[in-house]
Amino acid sequence: MRRAVRLALGVLFMVVMVASTAATASASERWSYVLGVDYGIRSDLSGRGHFLASRYHGRHNGVDLLAPIGTPTLAACRGRAKAGRSKSFGRWVHLVCALPARFGGAHNYASLFYAHLSAQSLLPGRWVKVRAGQVLGAVGKSGNASSAKVMPHLHLELIVHGSRRAAMAERHAGRNQTTTAAAQRLMKHLHKRCMVPNKFRSRAALNRRRRADPFVVLSCFGAQKPQLSTPPKTLRKWSRRWSSHYRANTFNVDNQRLPLARRGGQSAARAK
Repeated sequence: MRRAVRLALGVLFMVVMVASTAATASASERWSYVLGVDYGIRSDLSGRGHFLASRYHGRHNGVDLLAPIGTPTLAACRGRAKAGRSKSFGRWVHLVCALPARFGGAHNYASLFYAHLSAQSLLPGRWVKVRAGQVLGAVGKSGNASSAKVMPHLHLELIVHGSRRAAMAERHAGRNQTTTAAAQRLMKHLHKRCMVPNKFRSRAALNRRRRADPFVVLSCFGAQKPQLSTPPKTLRKWSRRWSSHYRANTFNVDNQRLPLARRGGQSAARAK
């Protein structure tokens, strides 16, 4: 009898440990949107803010999310982050996280770069652990976004590397257009598990060498984007809807998160 009880307790302990491990892994892979509000893509007198938009130096390496100065910027994922400042990016925050298992796993890492901030919530030059959804700073116009022609926005970049060390060493220099094997693997996963099943598409390419379109990645990773809202009056004319640049058959790119069953390439009901 005692042996049977011990065996039952042992089995129960194993079940609890497996469930706890799965919950921890799930929490570590949960991705969040980078703003608590959504006013669309910046498009002003200085240019358009979508990924790979034309620039005087070539192409835009990220995406510009229009928002008033002071809007909190949020960590997209659980990982490590540090703050800094440069002439072109102004105040910035660098965030490094492992990719979700279904899109490459813990051996591939995303290097996310938040630029032109008005404030940072982290001490400069020191890597610290952060959780998904944690406030990293605030939207601003620092660096080369200080011109009156440039509306306030969050400039967001995403680069993929095959190790945490490489992702932490990434400088997000515009002149560096090299590629990585990890980035190519992510593109294959995105096409197979997200883009094709959802007929999710962009008017531009999904990547530029080791850089990936941040809006596409956040959508495919299940980040809960707020519904698109009308911007404050001073910014209203400088906003473009996501649907002006993206399309999908299973969800509304302006107002809905990608359905859970469609983030891994499984079948789901068709939605507008």
